[in-house]
Amino acid sequence: MCINRIKGFSLLELMIVIAILGGISLVVMNLTKQSNKNVTKYQFDTETGQLVNEINGILSDPKACLATVQLSPLDHIQQFLQTSNLYVSKYPTGSVNGNGKVKILSYALNLGPGADTPYLKINFENKEILKNSDSSNPTISKIIKLEVTPNGAATAADITTCRSVSTATDTMWNRITGTTNIHYSSGNVGIGVAAPASKLDIAGEVKIANTGAACSGVNEGSIRYNSTDKSMEFCNGSGWTRIGGSGGTQVDMYRCPGPVFIGGGSWGYYGCQNQITNVSSCYEIEYPTVVGFACTYVGKMTLSP
Repeated sequence: MCINRIKGFSLLELMIVIAILGGISLVVMNLTKQSNKNVTKYQFDTETGQLVNEINGILSDPKACLATVQLSPLDHIQQFLQTSNLYVSKYPTGSVNGNGKVKILSYALNLGPGADTPYLKINFENKEILKNSDSSNPTISKIIKLEVTPNGAATAADITTCRSVSTATDTMWNRITGTTNIHYSSGNVGIGVAAPASKLDIAGEVKIANTGAACSGVNEGSIRYNSTDKSMEFCNGSGWTRIGGSGGTQVDMYRCPGPVFIGGGSWGYYGCQNQITNVSSCYEIEYPTVVGFACTYVGKMTLSP
């Protein structure tokens, strides 16, 4: 007698199928969890970067930066309001920012030795990771570089000027190492001079070019180099005047035309013929005829005062 097998899955086959489906589900769950984790980290990094940029912008104001670093304790950022002459608190420790995921844990000021080491350290906490009991590191630290005076100040009380600087450079100036450093101190700028004594203090030569701008009251007091005449000039408010060693003034000079018969004859005046003058035209007189002639430009001449 032949017994037919019942169609369908056996218990063993069914258990294998369930195990495979369970494995697939576990893989999908892990992939989903990892994807959510990556999204959370990306959002946290993005919002943290935005906060750092906003804080960096506030501290780029020297008054706001100085008011902030001299706080005791350093528990929030000071923002200076130009309109009201007041400092207001922004981004206090413990505040939650962004989409409710970024918490500011603490601030730390590091002055340190040397000119390029001062910075403000900000510690952030990822609230989303903590809420989901994620094993990832829930905290991150960001640094904002500062330019302070004097450099290498021992304490915040020693700082007299302060501002944040671009992350692309070591200081508020684009500079290189050595004696060619550019220094800023109490409103004075020194090029190769660490302690500038005037608004601009330069240890070396200064090269001045010429844009061809017209002299007017707007740029009165400006100086330029005339490469054609090989001379320095200054704007007196109405025209460019040569800066000469003898203190003279340069004027345009012209040559008048030679003898010309103009049809008169009773009497004549020929004083301007072939003469060098500082006017661009002259007159020939043969009474009763008078004729004006244009003179030819020949260059400049320095007149002593």
